[in-house]
Amino acid sequence: MIKTRNYLKELKSNYRNLKSDISNRLKEFSRVPLSEYFYELVYCLLTPQSSAVNADKVITFLKERKFKYRKVDPEPILRRKDCYIRFHKNKSRYLIDVKKQFPLIAEQLVSNKPSEEIRLWLIKNVKGLG
Repeated sequence: MIKTRNYLKELKSNYRNLKSDISNRLKEFSRVPLSEYFYELVYCLLTPQSSAVNADKVITFLKERKFKYRKVDPEPILRRKDCYIRFHKNKSRYLIDVKKQFPLIAEQLVSNKPSEEIRLWLIKNVKGLG
């Protein structure tokens, strides 16, 4: 019980110290244009157990190849040594699936539903999120 209290005390203290930074970061996210939602989601699918820097490089390569609009196999990009993504075979499948699903996903993202409800829908319906 004492450990839990200390942990909560520390957590609350950290939050107070970072509250302004957290608020500013959330405001940045709220300014992401709808046109970038697809690649933001792709980024979220790429980063688990992989470098955020590498995921960002992959996004650049995918954008250059117009992955959202064209038939592009993402696996060779995810395997590149200069931007290697762990579990590239699975994540490649997730990217292909999310591209097919994205019109439905976008509907959910712009709906007036509560964010918690949208988050649960995404976890349930987008393989690779959770």
